[in-house]
This record gives sequence, structure tokens and C-alpha cells, in this order.
Amino acid sequence: MHFCEGNTCLVAFLLSLPGVLDCWSVTYTPQSICAMRGSSVTMGCSYSYPNRVTVTETFWHEQGTWEDLSKKDKYKDRVKFLGNTVNNCSMKMEGLRESDSGEYQFKFITNYSGGRYSGSPGVTLSVSTLQVVMSPPTVTEGQRVTLTCNHIQPCPANANPTYIWYQDRKLVSNQHTMRDNPLILNSVSSKDSGNYSCALSGHKDYPSPAVTLVVRYAPRNVSVSLSPSGNIVEGDSVTLTCSSDANPPATTYTWFKMKRAETFQMEGSGWRNQITNISSEFSGHYHCEAKNDIGASNSSAVLVDVHYPPKNTSASFSPSGNTVDGDSVTLTCSSDANPPVHNCTWYKKTGSDSILIATWNSSSFLLASGNGGLYYCVAHNEYGSHKSSEIEVPFAGVPGGLFAVLGIIPVVALIVVLVFACRSRRGASTKSTSETVGDGQKDDASPVYENTSAVPRTSDQAQRVQFCSPSCVVNQTEDDAVIYSNID
Repeated sequence: MHFCEGNTCLVAFLLSLPGVLDCWSVTYTPQSICAMRGSSVTMGCSYSYPNRVTVTETFWHEQGTWEDLSKKDKYKDRVKFLGNTVNNCSMKMEGLRESDSGEYQFKFITNYSGGRYSGSPGVTLSVSTLQVVMSPPTVTEGQRVTLTCNHIQPCPANANPTYIWYQDRKLVSNQHTMRDNPLILNSVSSKDSGNYSCALSGHKDYPSPAVTLVVRYAPRNVSVSLSPSGNIVEGDSVTLTCSSDANPPATTYTWFKMKRAETFQMEGSGWRNQITNISSEFSGHYHCEAKNDIGASNSSAVLVDVHYPPKNTSASFSPSGNTVDGDSVTLTCSSDANPPVHNCTWYKKTGSDSILIATWNSSSFLLASGNGGLYYCVAHNEYGSHKSSEIEVPFAGVPGGLFAVLGIIPVVALIVVLVFACRSRRGASTKSTSETVGDGQKDDASPVYENTSAVPRTSDQAQRVQFCSPSCVVNQTEDDAVIYSNID
């Protein structure tokens, strides 16, 4: 016990007199304290001194040093002196840490020169700490994990402790409050990831420091998103993004394109794939593969549908080769377009001019005999139009077989017969026309007209019935196709 300092012989002499020493004292209640980390303790303390002495200063200090605890950064705002300058020297320490374990003493200073007194031995504080140990330290989905709550510097009062467990500060379950301590997680999954801590039963407010359980797993929920949304038109820029849930995050991405039942691996390995100035060749189904060091997984496919105006437009007719009077040919307009062509417009070349023949919702229509010449078509969809090259539709005129049958008859006589036959048919057509009922329809519902300028037509037919030789039969079929047939 240190009770006298300085060189003043008088003070030393007085303190050495019988009965004087008994008046100086410091008493601690209790002298040994054990508490949990994070808790608070109160160190009870009282002191005494001679009546003729006045106390001028009081403070607590660590054993071996004389610095006031309240002035040390370590204890700042955690130490509160509850006593006074008369006889109470109690002190409260809050938010206990492992480093707070040690001996603490109270000291007071009087108005006498060298009149200082420090109560020794002081109060011994033991801070008990819980620590979670995880095994194995690195966990993959499906493995077993054991969490153990270790008690460092256990207090005597906790000789046979029971424990409670927390995941992210929420109680795990009552079944894990056990005397044999370990928390066992079988076949862990990502939902078991989190911060785990333990506490002594009855001391739930003072849990151990948390240990983080990280469950590693292969990529899942892999998906591809397309930006921008909506219709994609040739020339646009498109971004494909591959997303996944994985731990650790996916590090490798592989892109695939499927078109016409064939799958191709694309260049690049990033999670984002950007296509600038897109063309129709990029249309198809795309998917990605996300991979980390645990495994890999594929996304479902997303369709990239590139819209574009008609191109590679061509015109054709069938049957091919020369045709003769009485035959009909089918003109067909073909084009590559997305969305598909919604109508085709046909034109006939006459010198440097182009005459509109018909506009059809279908790609083909019938051309009656006697209408040979140069034709071309224009294909249309909502994004534009495209013209085909010109094709020549040949009509040979009179059937060649007729000359073989009538070869013995002079050509002049044959011409007379053909003229007579033509005039007879014209008379028949005229007669049939005069015998029509009100609306100009024959009994067989096939209208006969001397010239297309006289053909009555609906607004829709007015666009379609554009070309016909003089005096021809126009037959309207069920599929709305107009068939031209010469009757000259």
C-alpha cells in the first residue's frame, strides 16, 4: 500500500504516529468481478481519511499506471465515477471488451502536501468472451457445417452453460439451444448464408461476435434480356445481357445462337453482348452459359427478330416457255421480307412507260392469253418496298397444232375460217350480253364485256382489273382472283 509521497518530514512523521494510519483506507465490494463481453459492471468502493484532511481529487486507474481512466481514449464515454469527495468511490464501466480484463484501483489526493492514497490491491475484472468457430471454413452447397460456441475466460458461475444461436440477429430455433453446444447444418443451401452468433442462456443481450457463413454455389436463374424492347429494325443497335445468381459471381459467359435447328457459338465471353447496325442475318434465338469455379448453367433462349423491308424481289411465270392463245399463265412475285410482304403490285412495260396492272394481297395471279410482254412486280411491307427485274411473258398467238391439222388448206382459206369463227363468237357474246338480267350477269354468273372500260366493278376490283385486251371475259373466282380470257 502506497500512502506517502514527497520529502516533507513533518507529514511523514505525523502519518507514522499510532492511530493515524488506521484512518486512511479504501474498500472494494466485491474485489473480483466476472462479466460477459458487452455488458456493464459497477465496482463498489468506499474510502476514509483523517478528519483534519480534505480530499481535493479522486479517480480510478489501472494497476501499474497513475493515469485517470476517464482521460484515456480507451475508456472515453465508457467509465462513469459514481462517488464523491467524501467517502463513496464507486465506478461503472460499460460496454466491456476483452481488453478490459485486469486490476483497477481507486486513488484520492488530499490538501496535505504528499497526502495521496491508492487502495491496493484493487478490483480484478475478468471479461468472458464467446467465440464462434466454423468448420469447414469454406462451404459449398450441399456440404455439412458445424458451428461451435467457444467460451473464452469463462466465469465460475457459468460452469455448465447452455447456448442460444442467432442468424442475422434472429433466433435460429429452439431445437438448437443445447448443452452440447454445436449447431449443425446438414446439406447447406444459399438460404443458410448469413452472420451467426451465440449467447449464453440468460445473457441473450451479450452475444458473441458474428461469424459469416458464405455458401458457394454454381450459377442459377440464368436469363437473357434484350434491349431495347419492342420491334428491332435493320440498322438498330441491340444489347443482349446475361444475368445469373451465383456465388462466387459468374466469371465466364459464353453466347450461342440457334438458327434453322443449328447452334453456333458466338465470339466474346462478356456478360453483355452488343450488336451495332444489326441486319437480318442476326435474327435467331440466343442463349448464354454462365460459369464460375463451382459449375455452369444455361439460360433459356430469347428471340431476336429483325424486321426489314422487302429485298431480293423476283418475278416469275408458269408454265414457262411459249404459250399460245387460249392458255393462261400465273405470275408470281417472290421477296424476302420481315414481316412478310402484305401486297404485290404488277406493272406492264410499254415502251418507256409502266402501266399498273393489278395490286394483289397474294403473291400470284392469273394472266389471260394474248397479254404477252414485259412485266415486273413491286413487293411492299410496312418498312418499305422493292422492285423485281423485268420478265418477258411470251404468247405465240394461234396454236401451232392447228397448222398441222389444216396443212392441206391454203393459208388464205384458213384466215377466212378464223375470221368467220371469231365473228360468230363475237355475235354469241353480244347476244349473251343482251340476254343478261338487270345487273349484266349471264345465267352462269360469268359476265361478258366487249371492253374492260365497260366492266362494272367494286372499288376493290377497280384497282385490280387494270389490263385486259378488248372484248374479253373476266371471271371472278372464290379466292378473289380475276381471270382474263380473250373472246376476240
